Amino acid sequence: MNKLIYSSMAAAMLASAAFAEIQYTTQVVDGCIRFVNGAGHYADNCYISGLQNMAPNTCYKVRQSRINDGSVPQTGHMNNNAADTWWWKTTECTKVTILVPVPGTYDLVPNCVEFQNGFGNFANKCYSSGLHNMSANTCYTVNPDRIADGSLPQTGYMNNNAADAWWWVETNCNTIVPLDPPDICNTNPSDGACLSFCTTNPNNSFCVSNFCAMFPADPSCAVPSVCSNPSDPACLAACLADPLSDPACEAVICADDPSKPMCSDACQRDFYSAGCQAYCMDPVHASTATCGQSACAADPTDPVCVSYCAANSSDPVCQVPPTPTATQEDCLIDPNSTECQAFCAANPNDGACDVNFCVNNPNDPNCFDKCINFVQGKGGYGDHCYKSGLLNMDGKCYTMNPARAPAPQNINNNAADGWWWVQTACEKEYIIPRANWTLQPKGCVPFVNGFGNFANKCYISGLLNMAENNEAENKCYEVNPDRIADGSLPQFGYMNNNAADAWWWVETLCADTVPPRPFEGKVAPKAAPKAAPVLGESQISVDNTTLSVTSTVADTKMLRVFDMNGKLLHSESFSGMAKDVDFAKFAGKGVLLVRITSGNKLVGMKKVSIR
Repeated sequence: MNKLIYSSMAAAMLASAAFAEIQYTTQVVDGCIRFVNGAGHYADNCYISGLQNMAPNTCYKVRQSRINDGSVPQTGHMNNNAADTWWWKTTECTKVTILVPVPGTYDLVPNCVEFQNGFGNFANKCYSSGLHNMSANTCYTVNPDRIADGSLPQTGYMNNNAADAWWWVETNCNTIVPLDPPDICNTNPSDGACLSFCTTNPNNSFCVSNFCAMFPADPSCAVPSVCSNPSDPACLAACLADPLSDPACEAVICADDPSKPMCSDACQRDFYSAGCQAYCMDPVHASTATCGQSACAADPTDPVCVSYCAANSSDPVCQVPPTPTATQEDCLIDPNSTECQAFCAANPNDGACDVNFCVNNPNDPNCFDKCINFVQGKGGYGDHCYKSGLLNMDGKCYTMNPARAPAPQNINNNAADGWWWVQTACEKEYIIPRANWTLQPKGCVPFVNGFGNFANKCYISGLLNMAENNEAENKCYEVNPDRIADGSLPQFGYMNNNAADAWWWVETLCADTVPPRPFEGKVAPKAAPKAAPVLGESQISVDNTTLSVTSTVADTKMLRVFDMNGKLLHSESFSGMAKDVDFAKFAGKGVLLVRITSGNKLVGMKKVSIR
């Protein structure tokens, strides 16, 4: 069979002959075997299975009296009923110890061929296919007794039934040979191919012998410390001879003589290092600038720093830096941050802090309508309110009657129809001013039908039914991204040119706010803030390489990605309350800024990093 199991003697012979590099391990297996009628040699074995009427977990062997009286055939078939006590008796289910090759120290070389009847030369071969009734993953060779008794024909045809044990016996399908490492390992054990081989085959004799040459960082390869006992005089002597011989040498030398220059130098690296502590505990050095300044750099509250600054208050390390003034912009970055809370504690009536600000100050330029313009075909009508676009609005705001949910794609547009529409408050919300952002044109162009290439552009004119004074209102149009995704958009020629058709067109900004660009070579980009979890109506999160946006409104929004120098890396519009974007292309690009806008409002912003 395919399983590699060898008797102790056979394995030892193999190991001492051609397979000197193959390693073996012991394994305990059943000494009794399966009974196969016709296999012969019945007197030489005990049987744990294969007989009829065997008791559970019981082994059997042929009675000695049957062997003595010559009843047991050496070949051919015999009685196979374990309940026939004239032939069989129970016996101990013995265990034997065998040697098996250790995985990773050998290769398997197939050595069996396909059986072809009529060609002769059947002896000394094993067969992996071509016989009738072969067991799966099992090879066969001619029963050696048939060779010994002359039954095997040298030419022509022979029995081809693998189940006939008088003619056939199972054998291994493979020969095992030593598994040799790549040639490069002989000259460069640290080569990648060699490391890969030994990582996969750690038991290989070459890998065991050269382990530390290939994996010097492994703890088992560490050189014994000369300072395993720091108080041993031999440790101090070894460190004085070579301070780099052991990581503990600095502490050992400085404990012996704190005046050594290396002890003072240790304070430049770490005030709490053993060398610096030994130096600063020496009364001669305790109040020096080296100790005091190092302590203050590590922890201004450390007693050494406090003591030093009491006597040296003019030293810059003793000056307490002024607390940065919290600003409204801190609330733009993270409404839940300590900085924003500090700002709001000092400015409770500021629009960024007062939830009723826009109720009390409806004309403030930073208060924007929560209600939007109704556009037929956009859907999601129950998710927000409308200040315009419906018939018969009479200066009021409306939202879809919740009893009509779920909202259809196209809906009755008569605000006076109470079955469909109900009045709601025309509320405003405060959007924090974007003082550090600048308004820049997006490069929208006039629409010219017939030229194709309509995707990934915004159009400032040329479409039918564009909003009046659209440029003054910062309203341009671009192809609905769903038409690009579903393949409806023609690549060439003509397309729908009706801006009011929401199935084809969505509004976008003609100009948008972007981060300020630093003056080249003079001003570094602003450092990334701690977090930006939520702003306005949208939430932004990252899971592996997928950026997810969830929103409380379903109107058209623009998603833009900038690097920290203000360069626009990606933009796309989307409708609905959720959007997933594959950001794998930004892996390793560092910190990026994601912005979500709805109309002229910033409704979401967050800094992200895709690893």
